Amino acid sequence: MKIRLLLLLVICSPVLMFAQTGVSTIQTAELIQMVDSSKKPIIVSFWATWCSPCLNEIPWLEKEISGKAHDSIVLILISLDTRKTVRDIELFVARKGFHSKVYIWQNPSIPEFAKAMNIRWTDGIPATYLRSNEKNRRIFFNRQLTELQIKRELNNLLKD
Repeated sequence: MKIRLLLLLVICSPVLMFAQTGVSTIQTAELIQMVDSSKKPIIVSFWATWCSPCLNEIPWLEKEISGKAHDSIVLILISLDTRKTVRDIELFVARKGFHSKVYIWQNPSIPEFAKAMNIRWTDGIPATYLRSNEKNRRIFFNRQLTELQIKRELNNLLKD
């Protein structure tokens, strides 16, 4: 009996971890509003389950933010897996151990988002958008960042 309980706990623990973050859907207008109205510096990481560079970058982003006063920075992960269900992404996020808030971008409009954010973005991922509304800083990368680059750019975003 104890072994079964322990086995059940081991199997379910990633799902229980996931429950703290959640996966939701988001529309382009909602995403723009979220970024525009953020009182804290915000990092938006655009990714997909099939994108290896994306999956390399997310743990580095989470690690770097957890090393800062992580309650003062918002990190959201925007999945471009439009054909996957919320449950599919929940299970994937749990397996990967991601801790950030995850959204599935419904009917993504990269041109609309890029225009609203005043950035040049065609359609490649990973794509990372860092913004501080308070300091009027906007930084955008349409490629995978290294751990060192993430650290440097996060420091640039937060510096006075």
